[in-house]
Amino acid sequence: MTKIIKTITYKKVCSSIVLHKAWNQIYENGLRSNSRETRSEISRFKEEERSNIDRIYRQLFNKKFDFKNNKGIMAGKKKKRPVVLAPVESRIVQRAILDVLQSNPEIEKFLRSKGSYGAIKSFKDMNKGVPAAIYDLVNAINSGATTYYKSDIKSFFTQISRAEVIKKISATITDQDFLDLLEKATNLEVSNISLLPEKERKFFKFDMIGTPQGCCLSPLLGNILLYEFDNELNRNGITCLRYLDDFILLGKGWKNVKAAFDKAIQILDSSGLSAYTLNDDSTKAKSGNITDKFEFLGVEFKGNNIRPNKDSRTRLLKSIEELFKDCVSQDYSNKATREQQESSLVNTLYTINNKLLGWGNQYYFCNDEAIWGSLDAEVDELLKKYLSRYNAKKNKVDIKQRRRMLGMHLISDSKKLPLLLSSSKNEEPQVSEIIQCDT
Repeated sequence: MTKIIKTITYKKVCSSIVLHKAWNQIYENGLRSNSRETRSEISRFKEEERSNIDRIYRQLFNKKFDFKNNKGIMAGKKKKRPVVLAPVESRIVQRAILDVLQSNPEIEKFLRSKGSYGAIKSFKDMNKGVPAAIYDLVNAINSGATTYYKSDIKSFFTQISRAEVIKKISATITDQDFLDLLEKATNLEVSNISLLPEKERKFFKFDMIGTPQGCCLSPLLGNILLYEFDNELNRNGITCLRYLDDFILLGKGWKNVKAAFDKAIQILDSSGLSAYTLNDDSTKAKSGNITDKFEFLGVEFKGNNIRPNKDSRTRLLKSIEELFKDCVSQDYSNKATREQQESSLVNTLYTINNKLLGWGNQYYFCNDEAIWGSLDAEVDELLKKYLSRYNAKKNKVDIKQRRRMLGMHLISDSKKLPLLLSSSKNEEPQVSEIIQCDT
C-alpha cells in the first residue's frame, strides 16, 4: 500500500518540480566541471533524465532513498582539502533540500546577515557573491577604513557542528522526516575510506562534527552556524566581510581592528572553531594598511588598481593549456569514443570559450585594463602553439581521423544493431551481435 506523506517540508523535497529544478542546476554545473568523469556521469544521467528523476521521486516518496557510493578524495595541488564526491542522484536530492531550505522565510534570515557572501543566492534587495563582497570592501575603504586584518577559519567544513546547526533549523522546521533526510544528506558515508591513507581517514568520518566539502548543503550549514559571528563583528565602525571560511576586518587604526579580530576569535571558539593569527607560521593571516598591496577572494588591490590575483590568472592559463594538450594527444584511429568527442577540436574550443567568458565576467568589477590585454596575448600564444601541433597531426592521418579530430560524427561510427535475414521464411529475423560505439 502506498505511503501517504503528511509532512509538509519533506513533501516539498519530493515534488517533481523541485527535483527537476535541482537536476537542472546540477546539470549546468556538471557541464562546466573540469572533471571528465563528472561530465560523462552527467551526460549519462541526461540520456534517461525522465526515468531517472521519476526513480528518485518514488524512492523519496516511499522514504527509501539512500545516499550511497560516496567517494572521498584529497583535492588540490598545494593546499589539500577533503572533498566527498557523491553520485548524481545524491547531489540532486541535496540540491532539492537546499532549495527548500532557502525558500523558508525563517531560514532565509540566516542568508541575509550583513557581511556574509559565500554560496548564498542573491535576493531582490541584497546582492551576494564575490563581486558584492569586493564592492563592500571598496566602499569601506572609501568610507575611511585605513587598516585590515584578514584570516581563514581553520578546517572549516570538517569542524562544523552539525548537531548545533540542525538544532537551530529544528527550531523553525519541526518536520522530523525532513530533518532526518537533512542529517543523512550531510553525514555521508565514504565507501572508499579503507583505501585512503590512515592520516586522511579522519577527514571523512563526520559523526556529528563536520560536513562534506563538495556537498551543496555544507556552505549553508556554515552560514547558519556563523550568523552571530557576522552580525556581532559588523559594529562599532568595523566592517567584517566573510566568504565561507575567508574573512577580512576593516576599520580605522590597528587598535580597533585588532580588538575586532580578538572578538572574532572568541566567537569562533564558542562554536568549536578557530582562525589563523599573525603568530601562526602561515600565510593565512595578514594585516596592514589598505595602501599596501593585499589580496582578498582572489582579487589583488594595489594602489588604485583592482585586478584578479596572480594565482587566479595562472590557473586560468594552465587549465586552457591542459585542454589543448588533451585535444592533440587523443588517438583518433579507432571508432569515436565519448572521451574523443569531448576532446575534439570543436568541443575543446567551445569549452575554452565558455571558460574565458565565465572567468572574464567573474571579474567584471576589476579596473586594471592592462591585465586583460596581457592575458589575451598569452591565450593567443597558446592557441597558436596548439593549432600548429593540431595541424601537423591532422596532415598525417586519413580523412576519417580528421573528422573525428574535428568532432564531426562519422555515420560508420554510429551504434549498430543490424538484422540478419534468414533463408527460411518461417524463421524470425535474427539480430546479429551488437556493434558497440560509445557515442
